[in-house]
Amino acid sequence: MDVRLKGYGLEAIEVNDNGRGVDKDNYEALTMKHATSKIREFSDLGTVTSFGFRGEALSSLCAISSLCVTTQCAGDPCATELQYDRNG
Repeated sequence: MDVRLKGYGLEAIEVNDNGRGVDKDNYEALTMKHATSKIREFSDLGTVTSFGFRGEALSSLCAISSLCVTTQCAGDPCATELQYDRNG
């Protein structure tokens, strides 16, 4: 993961990772409170190794800023840019 700050984070925060991308079916839910793709069943809680599994980060960022997500899944011909307003 790579994090870049513009203007010490006041102008922009850019996060790049090498994840699988966001599936088109999840675009709408991506910024909803408590939405996560990391937990499918209650038992999954025992295997989560990251802090970002509660579905709070992107919805919180929407509440205080303009959020833009660029994503591409394997097999997609090109990337998709998603822009969210303060309501997600």
